[in-house]
Amino acid sequence: MPVPLRRFLTAALAALLVAVPGSLSAQESRPLRPGEVLSGTLEASSVHDYAVAVEARMFVLGRANQASVDVVLTILDPSGEEVATFDASPRGPDTFQFESEEAGTFIVRVTPFEEEVGDYSVELLRVEPVAPDPQGKVDQ
Repeated sequence: MPVPLRRFLTAALAALLVAVPGSLSAQESRPLRPGEVLSGTLEASSVHDYAVAVEARMFVLGRANQASVDVVLTILDPSGEEVATFDASPRGPDTFQFESEEAGTFIVRVTPFEEEVGDYSVELLRVEPVAPDPQGKVDQ
């Protein structure tokens, strides 16, 4: 590729990333720890990522409180693959859960349903080893 064309494309991509925040730019994840409640405000095309660092074979349970926006919760594994999506109700609490097969940082991605706008909060309720027996799994 000729140098002037490469420079033009690089400048155009940089302008696009500045003009459309949250669309293609790399977003920094906020750490989410048990006992913390983190709040956010979603715009129509917002993507909010929360990082959950866990060991292998852990059970994670969390909740989003949809104060004035219906959120979709997507769980991404450490390689960035989607492992689950949760969207049970338009307001109030929606829970999410997953089990880690491997140690690493999972992402809880919060996006608005149908480009709504509004406020929400998210928290981790439990991070504990996966139960070894059927009764413990039912409890989790």
